[in-house]
Amino acid sequence: MKRRHFLGMAAPLGLGAALLDAPAWAQGGSSHAVRMQVGATPGGGTDIVARALAQAMEAELRRSVVVENKPGAGGNIAASTVAQAAGDPNLLLLAYTSHAINPGIGIKQNFEPLDDFTPLSLVATSPLLLVCHPDLPVKNTAELIAYARRNPGKLSMAGAGLGSASQLAGEMFKAQARLDIASVPYKGAAPAVQDMLGGQVQLMLSNVATVRPFLEAKKLKALGVSTREPLAAYPESRPIAESLPGFDYRTWYGVLAPAKLKPADAELLERVAMKAARSDIVRQRLSHEGLEPVGNTSAEFREFIVAEMKRWDVVAKTTGVRVG
Repeated sequence: MKRRHFLGMAAPLGLGAALLDAPAWAQGGSSHAVRMQVGATPGGGTDIVARALAQAMEAELRRSVVVENKPGAGGNIAASTVAQAAGDPNLLLLAYTSHAINPGIGIKQNFEPLDDFTPLSLVATSPLLLVCHPDLPVKNTAELIAYARRNPGKLSMAGAGLGSASQLAGEMFKAQARLDIASVPYKGAAPAVQDMLGGQVQLMLSNVATVRPFLEAKKLKALGVSTREPLAAYPESRPIAESLPGFDYRTWYGVLAPAKLKPADAELLERVAMKAARSDIVRQRLSHEGLEPVGNTSAEFREFIVAEMKRWDVVAKTTGVRVG
């Protein structure tokens, strides 16, 4: 079959066919699989986002998108793998909030968080819920602040990983409210929640998906939400900003490709990522986990990352959090 005739037949298949035919995509070998690096363990919130996105991107690309978990160093191991693959459109990174946090807290990196990547699309954001052990005699953020001021040094706050958004937002909460509350960093959200259930720590700023079952079972109590808008699922949990003006933090997930892509590859990947993030597959899966799907443009996502790096750098300087 002549190539011109084949392309004419393939065109109606849509974006996936165009991607498969682009010369740069032959770099992936005979399988033509796209590999998505994820700097988190299987089963967690980041992994859930990655697998939902990979499924939706497969439908657009008409080829496999394989999720590869490479946890460690606040996502830097996975990010480094992608950063070192300049020009390769077959390798993607599902980045999360730590991508913008790490430079400000001193974590060593062998890449530049913007210059060594091609931002494709912001996939989703998630507010953090301020939760406490049910025995704590408070019902909202204002009551918590008043209680903590009357009882300095008697409360503790868990952080879901050293240098995580959970920890830094918690440190900012304490700084803005001028509270004497002990910080207890954990290696992830799961052990932090377990100690909360056991009463070893009383407070935590957590993503919704992690604490939802415990809130429903009345084993934890929600006091406030970290964003300026209330959560429809928890209308009684008012924005923390009502007690601490300007308080506005959320976690996020976005897909990046290596730098130096061919313009055609970058444009096609951006369109695929945007469409996948807005797909029913992703929306239904992520909304169930308390995430808010986005699906913006590459330019918008780049501006978002720049703003996030500035925001978290201020938080790191204000709270004194340093890892490196």
